[in-house]
Amino acid sequence: MNPSRAEIGDSDPRQVRAERIFNGLVVGCVALGFITLVAVGALAASVLARNISFTGLVAHTYEVQSAISDFRAFDERIETARRGYLLSHDERFVAGIKTLHAQTEAALARIQALTADNPVQRANVAALGALLKRQTQAIDVSMAFARG
Repeated sequence: MNPSRAEIGDSDPRQVRAERIFNGLVVGCVALGFITLVAVGALAASVLARNISFTGLVAHTYEVQSAISDFRAFDERIETARRGYLLSHDERFVAGIKTLHAQTEAALARIQALTADNPVQRANVAALGALLKRQTQAIDVSMAFARG
């Protein structure tokens, strides 16, 4: 890149020195630009990784909400079937209650599995399980009274 002393001839040493400084600055700027490009790329990769992580957390939240919605729907259907039995004494409602109770327990198990990483939610699910057992006992008692 730099011309030899013979090519320059009797050029001014200050000009040679200025050209070398200029060439050094150009190489430095190119290197700085490359380092900046690598840093921006690394930053973009970091942002992308965080975005993927947050997307996973949001998807997990939607899964938990879906499981809770399923649980609530099954629980409401159990109560509807109980009331249907109390009003009509039709034994088909009893089979429906048993089926719905199994589905409700499965939905609760799904919620429990999805919230296993959160101690607060594990406690909430355990309390919900206890409430579900009490509700099942109350349904059994009310249906026994209706049979009597």
